[in-house]
Amino acid sequence: MVRGEVSWIPPNQEFGPSIASWVAYQRMLGLSIEKIQSSLYETYNIKISRATVLKLEKWVADTLQEDYEKLHKEIVRSKAVNGDETGFRINGKNSWLWGFTSLLGTYYKVSPTRGHIVPERILEGFKGVLGRDAWKPYDVVKCAGHQLDLLHVNRWLERAEIKHKIEPRSLLTSKPAKRTKPGRPPKKFIEFVDGVRSILKRAIEFTQKDPPPSMEKRKNACKEFQKEMKALLNRQWTDVDVIRISKELRKRQSMLFTFMEFEGVPWHNNDAERAMRKGVLHRKISGGRRTWYGAGVFEVLLSIYETSKMRGKRFMEMLKEKFEIPPNERSRNTSAS
Repeated sequence: MVRGEVSWIPPNQEFGPSIASWVAYQRMLGLSIEKIQSSLYETYNIKISRATVLKLEKWVADTLQEDYEKLHKEIVRSKAVNGDETGFRINGKNSWLWGFTSLLGTYYKVSPTRGHIVPERILEGFKGVLGRDAWKPYDVVKCAGHQLDLLHVNRWLERAEIKHKIEPRSLLTSKPAKRTKPGRPPKKFIEFVDGVRSILKRAIEFTQKDPPPSMEKRKNACKEFQKEMKALLNRQWTDVDVIRISKELRKRQSMLFTFMEFEGVPWHNNDAERAMRKGVLHRKISGGRRTWYGAGVFEVLLSIYETSKMRGKRFMEMLKEKFEIPPNERSRNTSAS
């Protein structure tokens, strides 16, 4: 637990890898520094200062830095990546936590901006398909294609339904529109939202057929769905919400059916949104981080912690293996793995 575990513990450091790993793990579980101090004292009779907790956490992050950089490269080489972002706070000031996830893991980055420079830099050289919401800064990412989150599209329809006194419906529903208050149903509005949902629903169901259709059949069907959607959006609508939504969809027509043209591309952004909930949890518990120095520690730990879970690995066991390798041999070991 303390000095003597390994010969290369940094100078003037009282605690070794076991305590450091335990502290990092508790931080990833969302425990505050105060609770970690209390838990260490009550469980192991170890008194530890706030500064020492932060120092140990930083030591673990430094140990994982090469893995973090390797993960970034793996994300860029992926065939499909989903991105999202959420508010984060540094010393009480607004900043942003970005997440980019693939089948290989999740890469987090804390940034002072929600602008295009973040996805542009992180995904430089990316040649796969980017799944995303309608946030415009993602548009700058040059890649094989973009897939707009179709659940995001459905949220536009749901909000408009609520305004029109209609019960909001899911994307894959076949339920007819139902008024929440007595009155004449807005037929043209219902025709539009039913039309958009029907096209998207049939496109999704086409790719989920058993046995799966060939890629050639998927691409041919994709062209037909695109034509059908274009015809619907280009009609002369008069409803204000329909005009607004159809305008948004026309701007993003090329992003609606990309999942049909590429194998393994999801039609939703659920994985990225799920990854963002981890950041929201930490934000609610601790309010973010006090310094950008701490934000750098956080992004490394959260990336490796979440990625280890995705890969079926135990975070603590992975750290134990990591600390058994002397620092001067880690780069060689990482590059070989």
